[in-house]
Amino acid sequence: MKKKQFKLSEVITLTVGAIMFIIGISSLIYVYNDILPQSSKLPVSIWGTVSDWVIVFITIVTAVLLLLTLKSQKEVQADQAKINKLGMYDIRCKHSARFDMMITDFVNYEELSLIKIFVSNAMALDVTISMDVDHEIPTFRDVKKEVHSKIFDSYIQAIPKDCEFIIKIDNEIAKKTIELIKNYELIIPSDFHPFCNINIFYKDNSGFDYIKRFRLMVDPQRGRINVDKTNDMYL
Repeated sequence: MKKKQFKLSEVITLTVGAIMFIIGISSLIYVYNDILPQSSKLPVSIWGTVSDWVIVFITIVTAVLLLLTLKSQKEVQADQAKINKLGMYDIRCKHSARFDMMITDFVNYEELSLIKIFVSNAMALDVTISMDVDHEIPTFRDVKKEVHSKIFDSYIQAIPKDCEFIIKIDNEIAKKTIELIKNYELIIPSDFHPFCNINIFYKDNSGFDYIKRFRLMVDPQRGRINVDKTNDMYL
């Protein structure tokens, strides 16, 4: 790691301050010993000689340089941490999967109950699709399902790159949503009504964790589903 160069102004300021301090103390001692009687003079055994004060001066300068060195190391470490963070972000962007969804206008509840998800950029590992409605994922075999307090989780070991898979929503929920849209004049048109939430947890080849969120809202006025989605977030 390359050390950060000291600023000349800092070195000069601290060094001059140390010199002035030593000169001031030495001058006071000299004048005090010169104008006072012998009995009141400062003894050398206590206050020291010029060589003693030179040692004090060298000690102060050394301390100043150590402080500057510590400050420089902290700045370098902070800069290196930023560089490492940017490098890791770049690596994760290149090697992590991307999940996307496209929902268009629909005609019947069968179409509404089939949500298509497309995976791009890279393979996704240890995928958990967590939803607040019951669902099936017919695209893959050996999908493990668990239910936790009305949260339905589906676990998939791996989803390959450039893969499109289907999340099948319970038909009864889709039917109720269709009826809601057909009778939108009975509700406040500006209201958006929740259809379902989809949280996708997954890993990349290096074991880093990610999450992608989709929130599907019924827009009765337009007769369609609006998708509110986040970017793939790093955990």
